[in-house]
Amino acid sequence: MLHQYGYLDNYNPDVHQSLPRHTRPNETEYSLEHRARSYIDVNCAYCHQENGVGNVTGGVWDGRAHLDLKDMLILNGVVNRGKASPDHQMLTAKSADDSVLYKRMDGSSSYAQMPPLAKNSVDYEGAELIANWINNEINPYSTYTEWKLYHFGRGSEYPLADPEQDPDNDGFNNQWEWLTNTNGYDGSDYWQPSMSVDGDSVNINFRGLNNRVVRVLHTPSLDQPWTVWNANPNEDLPLNPDILHEIIQPTETQGFFKFEIVE
Repeated sequence: MLHQYGYLDNYNPDVHQSLPRHTRPNETEYSLEHRARSYIDVNCAYCHQENGVGNVTGGVWDGRAHLDLKDMLILNGVVNRGKASPDHQMLTAKSADDSVLYKRMDGSSSYAQMPPLAKNSVDYEGAELIANWINNEINPYSTYTEWKLYHFGRGSEYPLADPEQDPDNDGFNNQWEWLTNTNGYDGSDYWQPSMSVDGDSVNINFRGLNNRVVRVLHTPSLDQPWTVWNANPNEDLPLNPDILHEIIQPTETQGFFKFEIVE
């Protein structure tokens, strides 16, 4: 679950490591999902939230960033007012042009423009951010059940779609494939970090996951508890999947490592 409550100027990771925050559109080390959700929370959620004005007069969806995507009720959401096309939904994965959320921002459609403040001027940076998120990163599923139907096209009675099954024989079960946004029917599509020792340093590389927090855990020995490694490159925020994130530490950092993925 995402937690962020405002932009933080002069961010210092040594001081603010544990403080949840929004990310700006240009903070590209973080995922499009997180930057888009931050933008929506700041610009839309003051009306579009439970019992908010936007949900009284328009579509019933909730833009607050602490909610999971499925709980926003916006993905494939019904348009309650002024639907310009039968194909339009509040948010259509992979198609910004069919997403009313975007069409209310871009200033080129018949929809009433949003956000309502200073609406005679289009926020081109914000509109581009939302379009890129919809077209390139957001998935057409937000739960395991939806992921299963999307990739397998069959109901819950299909045995190979069970979370513990590995139908593509790539060594990763369906639960892991869903968490890492990969295809459970494609053995070449999997998320896997790498680790190497180079001279006097330990190098760990991994790609971020949209709408997921990736944590590196460490323990000096297997009879001791796992803790979040202090070299994590994030602030418990989803990182950009298109960037290879690297952690370099001295080899004196001995012990065992594993990854934790938080939905």
